[in-house]
Amino acid sequence: GFLSDRLCGPLTVAPAPTPERLVLEVGEEVALRCGQGSIRMTADGRIVIKGTRLTSRATETNKVRGSVVLIN
Repeated sequence: GFLSDRLCGPLTVAPAPTPERLVLEVGEEVALRCGQGSIRMTADGRIVIKGTRLTSRATETNKVRGSVVLIN
């Protein structure tokens, strides 16, 4: 603020380097939510993605795999 600028000069903060990899490990469930969208992962391997619109894009092959794949 004004007082610290007068006493110490302006503060400069160097940006932190971007990590190459981020691993988040939990025991039971991870959920990300923003408005009407969410991604939920559970320990038993289930992944649920919800949203008003979902878009999947790939510059190469875009694969959908499963023992059963239901579309509509």
